[in-house]
Formats: sequence, structure tokens, C-alpha cells
Amino acid sequence: MTFKEMVAADVRNVFLNDSEFAERRTVIYDGRSFENIPIILTHIKQTELPAINGGHLDGIYTVSEVMHVSETDLKGIIPQKNQTIGIEDGTAMGHIYIKKYDIASVSCAEGMITLELEARDE
Repeated sequence: MTFKEMVAADVRNVFLNDSEFAERRTVIYDGRSFENIPIILTHIKQTELPAINGGHLDGIYTVSEVMHVSETDLKGIIPQKNQTIGIEDGTAMGHIYIKKYDIASVSCAEGMITLELEARDE
């Protein structure tokens, strides 16, 4: 087994193992739904949005998160910066809630896609 093959195996068997680090969620990107795939979603920060004339917009925040996902689970599609991605964020009244994020940056190495995400929240 080559080093690259070992790294690719580690992406799935270690980092994206849903018994260890990852959670299975539905991801929606570019009109395609990727059901029940393992991802790691890490909350980075929450910042209150400033108002136009100084002060703050009470109760409205920018939420920054980082998502790690296997390129294989997204069927070889690498999301693009400045696009929108939806990630399952629980269930409400019997329906899956999809939270929408703007993609701030994208990197891909050895089959692992890393996305920096931003969303508005109340």
C-alpha cells in the first residue's frame, strides 16, 4: 500500500469514522443531495453583526464553522467559494431542517475537503 492509499484509508476509517469524530448528515450542494454522509462540523466563532451607523444589530450574528468531508462522499464534486451549501441541522415538526451556509474558502488535500462556512443566525 502506498502512502497516498494509506492517507485515503485514514480519511474514511479514522477522521470521518462516525463512531469517533464524524456525524452522519444530509448535505445539499448545487441542487444535489448527499444523504447520510459522514462529516465533521466544527463551530469556530459567533460574532454580532455591526449596524450600518455603528453599534450592533441586536440578536443577529455571523456564525463561522469548518466542515470536513470526503471527496468520495460528495461524488468527486468539490464545492466552490462564494456558493451556498446546506447541512442537516436537526428535525423540527417531523421535517429535517437544513441550515444554509456561504462557503468562505475551500481546500482539498488527499481526498479530504475542508470548507470554511459562514451563516447568519439569530
